Amino acid sequence: MITKRLKQGKTIGARMGKWTNGSPPFGYCYERYKEKYNEKGLVINDEEKEIYRYIIERALDDISPNSIAKNLNKRNIRTRKGKLWSNVAIYRILQNETYLGKIVSNKQKGDGHRIKKSSAEEYRRLPKEEWVIVENCHEQMITEVEFERIQILIEKRRKLPPS
Repeated sequence: MITKRLKQGKTIGARMGKWTNGSPPFGYCYERYKEKYNEKGLVINDEEKEIYRYIIERALDDISPNSIAKNLNKRNIRTRKGKLWSNVAIYRILQNETYLGKIVSNKQKGDGHRIKKSSAEEYRRLPKEEWVIVENCHEQMITEVEFERIQILIEKRRKLPPS
């Protein structure tokens, strides 16, 4: 019952335009950053925004996420947790719709853990029609045109079909 109510609360919060997805993505802070404030929402972290824009500019120049990660590591620029950048982290940043000012939730259902409870529902990704997408929840860091162009470049580079 607790899990059911928690999921309901997260879905309702997302529909209201509130950030309910855990720690915010790179480049954003939750609610407050210096003099910026957005109750229950995301605000742009100016230091991380510069790094994010660097990643976007390199991606628009058709540089691979692996090369971008290597370049950031060579320049001694670390992630928020102080770790080295990886190509997977760059891919996730480039494909995250949160940077468009949207909050996206309800993408999957079920338990993805290896050791599941007997009552747990099998993990599955939901179709895009069932996702909860709320636009204009916070300030965007990338334009729709840039985002679409990056998605095309990523798709063009893909060697394996999507799972």
